[in-house]
Amino acid sequence: MKDLTTLQLKILRTKKRLSDSHWNQSKIAISLMGVLVTLSFILRSVSIASDYGIIEVELPVVSNPIKDQSYHHFKETPDTMITKKTPMIILTSKAYLYSDIEGFSKKILHIRDKFQIPHHNGYPNLNALTDSLQKWIKLQTLEKNINYEGIVVFMPSSQIPIYHIIKSIAALKSLPIVSHVVLSTGLL
Repeated sequence: MKDLTTLQLKILRTKKRLSDSHWNQSKIAISLMGVLVTLSFILRSVSIASDYGIIEVELPVVSNPIKDQSYHHFKETPDTMITKKTPMIILTSKAYLYSDIEGFSKKILHIRDKFQIPHHNGYPNLNALTDSLQKWIKLQTLEKNINYEGIVVFMPSSQIPIYHIIKSIAALKSLPIVSHVVLSTGLL
């Protein structure tokens, strides 16, 4: 009988040792860390800016405000205006052409007020364009006393790949003197 009670005591102690596992706290800690890592990756992916990799351009809109008949008599006014002296850049399959809008409309036959930046090895030469455009705009503001508002009208030809168009717009937007790039079409 003594052996039987000793055996039962051993079995009880073994059961107690098997049920008193110190791994429970470790399992909880590891699973909690896994959940926190997963949540941090989810929050990071949600918090990344939605316009990452997107180049913003604007489309020209004619200002035609509706007269407000209410108490406040609010009237919309545009922030910036495209004038005949706004710089315009045309991207063709051979070169960049730039001048003001008047140079491409009323003075289309005058060759002295248009500038050409040829492509280098078949690719648009963005460095030459940005350098030349900055110098030209500064000369326009100093010599002709033109009030430049930071608007550039960009018109790509239809056979230009979208990669070159996006790259050109991004290069123009990176200039400190350009705040708005207006996408134009229909003339080429």
